[in-house]
Amino acid sequence: MKKFAILVLVSLWGLSNAAAIDSQNIRMGVKASPTISWIRPETRDYRNTGVRIGYSYGLIADIKIAENYAFSTGFNITMMGGHLEYEVLRGNPQTAQLMVRRYHLQFVEIPLTVKMHTQEIGFITYYAQIGFGAGMRIRAKSRDHYPEGENVHYFNDDIAADVNLLRGALIIGGGIKYSFGGRVSLLGGITFNNGFSNILKGTNAVTGRQASAIQNYVELTIGLMF
Repeated sequence: MKKFAILVLVSLWGLSNAAAIDSQNIRMGVKASPTISWIRPETRDYRNTGVRIGYSYGLIADIKIAENYAFSTGFNITMMGGHLEYEVLRGNPQTAQLMVRRYHLQFVEIPLTVKMHTQEIGFITYYAQIGFGAGMRIRAKSRDHYPEGENVHYFNDDIAADVNLLRGALIIGGGIKYSFGGRVSLLGGITFNNGFSNILKGTNAVTGRQASAIQNYVELTIGLMF
């Protein structure tokens, strides 16, 4: 939580100072990108059993801070999730049963990164970026499957009570920008969003252990800069 608060404060500081920068040093853009996400469990007896295909969209703001360097921020809305398998108490009387939970999560994230780029070669500029992301949960649904016994499925359960509100991540990426002339360019790259905060809340009633897992995703970044 402390790490997340620091990221938010630094991000707000960066955005507040952006207004004082010459508009010629600011480039805005939009993005719409497919993603592959998964959940890495840290709790014993929890297992990752699948990935989720999703997408991310939002705004990009690149603020030039030096030759070939920019502070890159904006906001992203990302659909992420994955599959986890673990035991829960269920039935009457309650007994331990295996559950496979398919997580459908949605977060809004403010990236706080440094973007480094080459000089334009032909119409192409190569870039790399690294930094942090501060995210907040805006939706949490699940599809639960109990493969033992009756083999029951439950759809669209609201699991906000089981998912932490805040998420912090390390962002690493790279790609190219293709110039159409002037300030307009097409952006294409790959971005790895590596979570470092626990997305789960609560204690498992079967084991008595704190639930803990990390949300990661890879994004095929596609955008248009102006």
